[in-house]
Amino acid sequence: MKFNGTVYKHAEPKTPMVEQSSKKIQHYTVHSSKKWVSVYSKFETMLGTENPWNQIAVAVSQGRVTARERGEVQTQDLDFIETIPDLKEKKDVDWADYHAILRYLTAAAACAVHPFSRILKQLVQAFNMSFGGVRSHPTLLPHAKEELESISVQLYILVRKLFPALPVSYDQVWISNPDVVDDLMMITEKSLLYPLLLPSLYPTLFQLYIQREGRLDKEYWSRILRWNKHTDAALLTFFDVEISVWELPDDRRSRDQLFVQAIYTLQRLKTTFTPVEKLDVIVEMFKAITAETGTSKHTWSMDSLLPVCMYVVVRARVLQLGAELAMLSDLMETYLFQGEKGIMFTTLQAAYTQILRENVFIN
Repeated sequence: MKFNGTVYKHAEPKTPMVEQSSKKIQHYTVHSSKKWVSVYSKFETMLGTENPWNQIAVAVSQGRVTARERGEVQTQDLDFIETIPDLKEKKDVDWADYHAILRYLTAAAACAVHPFSRILKQLVQAFNMSFGGVRSHPTLLPHAKEELESISVQLYILVRKLFPALPVSYDQVWISNPDVVDDLMMITEKSLLYPLLLPSLYPTLFQLYIQREGRLDKEYWSRILRWNKHTDAALLTFFDVEISVWELPDDRRSRDQLFVQAIYTLQRLKTTFTPVEKLDVIVEMFKAITAETGTSKHTWSMDSLLPVCMYVVVRARVLQLGAELAMLSDLMETYLFQGEKGIMFTTLQAAYTQILRENVFIN
């Protein structure tokens, strides 16, 4: 072998070679705020008029006529879409108003003739074409996250022109559920738009996390397959869970007898797309765990909860759990790390990490 210049073997982060490569990648990229300007401008031009709601109603009506002439069947409730919401004149948003806005935007996104649906589809297509398919590579993950946040912010600015009562971007406004005590939610651009954006962007974005977390998830999955061959008693003993409080049969083939509801709940993690929905699944899983007390009254603590959580993770057999947790950690808003949801999420992260550290063999 012949080398010219300097050769770095097993380069560590922050070495000159890695830093130079990183700067070169940043140098040849376009900042996310400068991308898809023409997509935003067309929608912004419509909203810049004196009465944007009339312009939207005209666009929907024209789209309905065009679709009828083409013989296309409209399944959406266009009467609801064409109706101007009463809350557009309000200065503050409460719980009912926020969900009314979300309900309208969800219906608008599903209506092919609505201008909001068109801009949403164009942005989704641009994102998927940029980071999906043969272009998919973990190097693109930071750029994909940055672009997702930029799309959310710029789209939220346009939505605020329709609903001025919404708080400005990056502002923190809490609303409370009048029907449920201590049920609070913060209004942000992510909480409003992620339910509309992420279902279409999730496959592309999640594939980047799968590629980045592939090595750890491969090790995790090999342990899951190995450990699921053992009985409940052997697995719980291996995780240092006190099995005397559980009525376990003596059958050597006895498996999947404990925490069945918690296992089924965790498996639903793959069917959700937004951070809030995934956190609700995690909280529900822990509530299902604590609901089982065995043969006597059992007091749960974090020391006793973590091993049982590890058992549930093993029995649930959730594919690419490391990628799921990494993506959830990146997309979660800061306030979600606090309180019950944050503690439960951290516990599940700790269970995944501990599974990777445990001895592979169960005696």
